[in-house]
Amino acid sequence: MPSGTDAGGLQFGKPTAWRAEWSAALMRHGRFQRITIAPLNALGAHHFCWLRPGEVLLDAGGRPFAQQPHVPHGGFAYLFHDDVFDASADELNLDRYFACTSGDEYVPADEGDDLEEGSARRTFALVSGLQELQALHEAAAAAPPSAALQEQVARLQAELQQVTKCIACTESDKDTILNCGHMCMCAACAARVTTCPICRAPVRERRRAFQ
Repeated sequence: MPSGTDAGGLQFGKPTAWRAEWSAALMRHGRFQRITIAPLNALGAHHFCWLRPGEVLLDAGGRPFAQQPHVPHGGFAYLFHDDVFDASADELNLDRYFACTSGDEYVPADEGDDLEEGSARRTFALVSGLQELQALHEAAAAAPPSAALQEQVARLQAELQQVTKCIACTESDKDTILNCGHMCMCAACAARVTTCPICRAPVRERRRAFQ
C-alpha cells in the first residue's frame, strides 16, 4: 500500500541474515534468478528472489522450517556467491534478505546507528541504468563514439530492454502483475498464459500496474 509519508510507497527494513536451507527450498521451484546488473555484480550479489508476503518455506519433505524469514509484506533475498549450491561458509554468511515494510512500521536508520555485532554500515546501492545510458549518449554526441563506447551503450540498452519489455512478445512494456508477484508481461500476453513464466505458479489473478 502507498505510504502516507514523504518517504515513498515501497520501503525496506534492515538487511537480515539468510539461511542456506531457505535457498535450497526456493531453488527447487526455480525461484532464484541470476542478477545481470553490473553494479550489483560488482558488489558481489549474484542471485535474487522475490519473497511472497507471509511466505512459509518448506523442506524437501513438505514440512515448514523451524525458522522462517519474516516477510509479512514480502521482500527480496540476495545471494552473494556465484554457485547457488556450492558455497563456503564465509560466502553463505554474506547472504541477506530485505523485508518490505508498510506505513508506520518503517523507521529510517539514524546515521550514527551501527548494524548488528558492530559491523560497519554497507550501502547496497543500485546505479541508475537510465542515467548512465543518458551520459553515454551525451558523450557519443560530443565526439565520434569509439567501439568500446558503442559496446557499452548497446549493453545498457539491452539491460533496460530486458527490465522494461514483456518477456513474451519483447515489444510492449511490462504492465501486469500476476498473483505470484511477478511483473514480467504486458496485459495482452498475460491474458493468454495459465502459469507464470518465471516461477510456474498457476495464474489466478492479473492486475494492471502503472509506472
